[in-house]
Order: sequence, then structure tokens, then C-alpha cells
Amino acid sequence: MKTIFYDGKCGLCRREIEHYRKLAAKQRLDRFEWVDVAADASAASRLGVDQATALMHMHAMDDVGKVHRGVDVFRLMWEEFPRWRLLGKFIGLPGVNALARLGYEAFARIRFRMYPHCQIAKREASSA
Repeated sequence: MKTIFYDGKCGLCRREIEHYRKLAAKQRLDRFEWVDVAADASAASRLGVDQATALMHMHAMDDVGKVHRGVDVFRLMWEEFPRWRLLGKFIGLPGVNALARLGYEAFARIRFRMYPHCQIAKREASSA
């Protein structure tokens, strides 16, 4: 079972995860657990991070307990969907992967600054 940790208060994140949930249901894949870290702050502890870190970047835990972050989460999900596998392999190519990581990191930082709930989690983490 792959566990996907996402920000359910982010409209884009929520819509994207809903797309993958529907795709998994349509293909009768029961290989995923979907965890909204915005709704459950304690869920981030399963990753060994605080809620702010879990909100900053999408995270996943694979079948053997290894934690993945950012672009690697998409690759982890895409490998389960036949029509997405090729994209997963493509984004795994060294140059493509480096660009994808840069793009994701920039997006993640901008998105994190935009949402009040992320800033609250950041303040709580720094005061703990």
C-alpha cells in the first residue's frame, strides 16, 4: 500500500488527488491510502516531519516504508497507472528529473506562502 500525504486545503492539490482517487477507483486499484495532512496534523508524524513540512511538499510512503517527496511522489503514483507509467519513466530521466524538481520546488514554495493554513503550521512548528 502506498500512502499519499497531501494538502487538502489547497484547491489544486485537492483536485489533483481527487483525479488520482477516481482513476484508482475506476481501475480498481486499492494500492493507495490518501491522507490529508491539513485536516490531520498528526499524520505528518508518520513521515517523521512536522505538519508545515508535510504541507510544503507532497509526501508519500511506499510499500516498504520509504518516504518520497515532491516529484518522486508523482512518479510513485504514476507507476501504478498504465497510461501514466511512460510519463513516470520520462520524468525519471536525469536532465528531465532535475528540471522537474526545480519546477516543483518553485511551485511548492509559492503555494506554501499563499495559504494562511500553511503559514499557521509554520509558526506552530517554529514555536514548538
